[in-house]
Amino acid sequence: MFSKHYKTIIAVHGDDVYWLSADPGDQDCRFFQIPLEQLLNDENPLTLLPDWLKGTHKALCIFPDHWFGSQSFPFQSGKASLIEPFLERKLVSAHPGQKSIRQFFNYRRTGESGRWNLSVFYLQEDKSFQLYNILKKLNHSPQQITAPAFLWEEALGQSVEDFGRLGTLVVHHTGRECQLYFYHLGLYQFSRSIMLADGDEGLEALGYEINQSLYMFSQRAKNDLDRIYIYCDSDQCREKLCELLDREVINLKPLMASKSSEIPDLPRVAILNGCLRGTHLRAGSRFFNIMHRELKRVLEWWPVQWAGVAIGLVLTMALIGEHLVLRNMHNSAEAEYYNLQQGAISASSSMGLSEYPYTLDSVLNKARRSIMVDKVHRLPGEFPKQVKLKMLKLAADPESTPTLNLTVLVEARNAEALQGILQQFMAILKKQFEEARNLTLSDFNIGLSETGSGRRLNHYQIDFTLELT
Repeated sequence: MFSKHYKTIIAVHGDDVYWLSADPGDQDCRFFQIPLEQLLNDENPLTLLPDWLKGTHKALCIFPDHWFGSQSFPFQSGKASLIEPFLERKLVSAHPGQKSIRQFFNYRRTGESGRWNLSVFYLQEDKSFQLYNILKKLNHSPQQITAPAFLWEEALGQSVEDFGRLGTLVVHHTGRECQLYFYHLGLYQFSRSIMLADGDEGLEALGYEINQSLYMFSQRAKNDLDRIYIYCDSDQCREKLCELLDREVINLKPLMASKSSEIPDLPRVAILNGCLRGTHLRAGSRFFNIMHRELKRVLEWWPVQWAGVAIGLVLTMALIGEHLVLRNMHNSAEAEYYNLQQGAISASSSMGLSEYPYTLDSVLNKARRSIMVDKVHRLPGEFPKQVKLKMLKLAADPESTPTLNLTVLVEARNAEALQGILQQFMAILKKQFEEARNLTLSDFNIGLSETGSGRRLNHYQIDFTLELT
């Protein structure tokens, strides 16, 4: 699931299923062919596969064009959350006997806001659903399902500059078989498969079939065909077709080979020659395809899941960094306390007995002041909700007694309420500081505050000073 490159191509053409190795590390282009009916009807299809195909393979599946159906619907909204349920209902009602059709469709949106036209493509052949289920059992996960017509569409868009502005016919001549692919403004319209006789007779039949198909194209596209390309090995075929149609036919093979990474011709699956490019083998390529709806939802959530993992890793790293910083701070505090102790011990070894108590007091006072500063910092968080801090100042000169100067604002309805709040405030101070145990209401300087909140409350300013030993 993490691979970005398809290692297996599974193609259905005629009555056979083909497996082709697309692994860049595979020196030999390994190939396996089996009749479609045999694969669909075998009770244990795994025994039919060679050893190199056993195991998990993420595959690109290429089904015949006629296995895909198409319809168009006008729709006002451009939101996928509304379009997809609408198309699902339309398909289920139009094909009541095919319950799996709701899982295998994709659409294009053309037009303008409020007047959209939805072109929906879906699997309509019963064999396509059977084959998908068998491939899933074989662990050949079919992630993208497409058709040669859609591969040609993407390849032409990369190789022909004005492909998206013209009506285009691609004639893919592979000998006795010929495919006609019609496009309008860069979008696939329909295709035809024609069996040809040998020689000029076959080319004359091809010219006739092309002329017949031009009318169908004009009816669908409401426009004329602008350009005809042919993909074949013989230039004589192109010249004969120019003569039969009485118009220019452009050889597509050298044009595409010069502008995109073409996979070498696959003689045993000639229908893929030219249309299958190296870019198509990268998972997530933008050629039009159909994907199982459940798998599509999983892949759509895949980037979101990776983003969640990335965010989780970032947060984890941030928390680890915070932990390291806090641990470093804690170790620094312990080191400082240890240095104080060692300083006291060192000083005691070089002083007289009469000087020892003074030095010990100095060391202890430093430790107490560190604890005292921490208590002062935590003090505002203990205040009752009616008490707001206005000013806090701690004078901690080493040569004098530390002094705490505090100014707070108190909201109270009356004097009785004010007294109750001050009692709570005084209890907090007594809990935090031993020096405040004898504190009384008379130690507070109480005055009216000029600042008010606009409510029916009195606002008082309380000032007091507390000496901390």
